[in-house]
Amino acid sequence: MTETSFYADKIDILGDGRIVIYKRSDATKKGIWQARVRVPGATGYSTRSTKETHREIAGAKAREFYDDALVNVKLGLRSQSGSFQDIYLQWHRSTEGKKSDKRRADQLSEAKRYFFPFFAAIGKRFSQIQESDVEGYWAFRREFWTKGEGAKLKKADQKRIAKGANAKRRRTGKSALSARGNVVAVPSQKSCDMTAGHLKELWRWAVRNGHAVRVLEVDSKGQGRNSKKSGKQYGAAESRRGWFSDAEYKELTTFLRSWTKGKSEGDDLSKLTKRHLYGRRLLRDLFLFMCNSGLRTGEAKQLCWKNVKLDHQMADGTVADLLQLTEGKTGARTVVIRDEAGKVLRRRLGETEMTSDDNFVFCSIDGTMHPDVQKVFKGLLERLGMLEDELGQKRTLYSCRHQYATFRLRYGVREGMSIDELAQNMGTSVAYVQKHYSHKTVEDAAARLVGRRHSSVGGVRAMD
Repeated sequence: MTETSFYADKIDILGDGRIVIYKRSDATKKGIWQARVRVPGATGYSTRSTKETHREIAGAKAREFYDDALVNVKLGLRSQSGSFQDIYLQWHRSTEGKKSDKRRADQLSEAKRYFFPFFAAIGKRFSQIQESDVEGYWAFRREFWTKGEGAKLKKADQKRIAKGANAKRRRTGKSALSARGNVVAVPSQKSCDMTAGHLKELWRWAVRNGHAVRVLEVDSKGQGRNSKKSGKQYGAAESRRGWFSDAEYKELTTFLRSWTKGKSEGDDLSKLTKRHLYGRRLLRDLFLFMCNSGLRTGEAKQLCWKNVKLDHQMADGTVADLLQLTEGKTGARTVVIRDEAGKVLRRRLGETEMTSDDNFVFCSIDGTMHPDVQKVFKGLLERLGMLEDELGQKRTLYSCRHQYATFRLRYGVREGMSIDELAQNMGTSVAYVQKHYSHKTVEDAAARLVGRRHSSVGGVRAMD
């Protein structure tokens, strides 16, 4: 199609090609004016619909588009700022290989179900979205399954099921429709917090790639329903995180030494394949590494050798092993790990030949990202009677991060480490550390707080 046949009408507003309005000859909605703008410092044109049939109003909108594009160039944003959905899909593609397939699928599912329709209704380009726009999301989400589009979906599916739709779908090999009876109408506070993290992660990527000027503040506090507390939880326990006592940690690490060799109680070494034993060593290494590095489960799973710097000389002359994370829940950061975690990395170098820059540190035996080992870890904890901590909270691999924080607060603070330094190394806030772990610093300082000191023999005595 030639330019002449493409444009039904064409008006150059300023006479120099910077702002042009036109009608498309092949448009399904006849009479709608389109705008094409070109600003200095940007490559190519930016085109979008004015959604107007009146020429003067369309021209005024085109001028607004031009001003917006000019501001974007001055702020260093990309001139062709896309919609929320456009930018989200670009970010999602960029996470391939950096997150598990399940994690990526779950995030995309949340975006398609909730984010895309909500932000499409706002009608703003990604770079124009503000905190005030995001604040309205929580009400939209709470009402989705009771008053919104979700309620309509539930009703329609239930009607189709009642008319025998599932019997027909099964005959044709299609999956059955769900009555959505297990859909929670109002999301929990934890779900809202995870959603906020999801959006912040997107905006951090958008800022790095020129789609936004700053990361928006996404406040989820008080937006979800409060989950019912277990009878085993009491007092301030709800803010604490599961961890292992010194005795439990010693028992677990001792068990892992024999278990990885196929010599634990009930093992039959003749029935354990090379793959089985490799998987056991992998889980042991992952457990010890996380307890001594403080990484999140996903960060450890995605860790590649290019992120590892062994025997690195720091600015103060200290030689330490460190990790340079490029992607994570809180973005890029440098992590200084304990010597015990460095020993694990060196052992991994001798465990596998998959040690090129892009290979995963904790890879499966064939070099791919390791499979989910949570079920195996849970089975070990059940076997040892450690599935729940003293407060009745279930432990998972993520408890290793809590173990790191608890131990560092107990022993690191005595060595002069500050809570601020710990928070930076863990990629979290001081407030978060104080909320979830500071009880240990109080408990461990009990003798000093009551005016006693430890004797050289053991126990405590009154201070002079």
